[in-house]
Amino acid sequence: MVDGEDVMPKVNRVLQRMGEFAHEVRSGSWLGYTNQVITDVVNIGIGGSDLGPLTMCTALKPFGHPRLNMHFVSNVDGSQLRDVLSKVHPETTLFIIASKHLPRRKR
Repeated sequence: MVDGEDVMPKVNRVLQRMGEFAHEVRSGSWLGYTNQVITDVVNIGIGGSDLGPLTMCTALKPFGHPRLNMHFVSNVDGSQLRDVLSKVHPETTLFIIASKHLPRRKR
């Protein structure tokens, strides 16, 4: 309950959508903008927005899909991003921008 509202139905819907999206990326049915299969995923985040996904991907790497290469950018100075961008192709790369402080829609 948040402010008297049961938020669990919304949380469960988002979790279901996230699971479906992850399945589509892993299965190859989610395509890049030129209709090519995603081969690389770049997570851009600082602090917990980087460490959580990095830790999870490291721990679960033996169970990962061999086609998908994970990359992590955790520094805002640009050199780390430049290094990652030199290794990936935009048409086959999924970029994730992770932040606790993204602008929110007003209710």
